[in-house]
Amino acid sequence: MKKLAIKTQNKAGNEPKYKENLGLVSIFINSEAWISIDLFEGFGDSYKQREIEEIVISDNGNIVFKGSFGELIQILKPIL
Repeated sequence: MKKLAIKTQNKAGNEPKYKENLGLVSIFINSEAWISIDLFEGFGDSYKQREIEEIVISDNGNIVFKGSFGELIQILKPIL
C-alpha cells in the first residue's frame, strides 16, 4: 500500500513540519501552475485506493502531464 507524506517549511525557515498517510497532495506555484499526486479514486461508496498513483501537472492552466511516477521518470530520464 502506497502512502503519501509531505514535509513543509515556512518562509521564515522554521523547523519543517512532516505529515504522512495522506491520500492527495497538491503543490501550487499559482492558481494555474501546480502538481498533484493522488492515491485514491472514485467518490462515496466507490472511493478506493488506486493501484498506481496519479500525478497531474498543470502549466498555465493546461494539463501537461497525467500519469504515474514511473511514466514521468521515463519522460524525464532522457533530458536529465
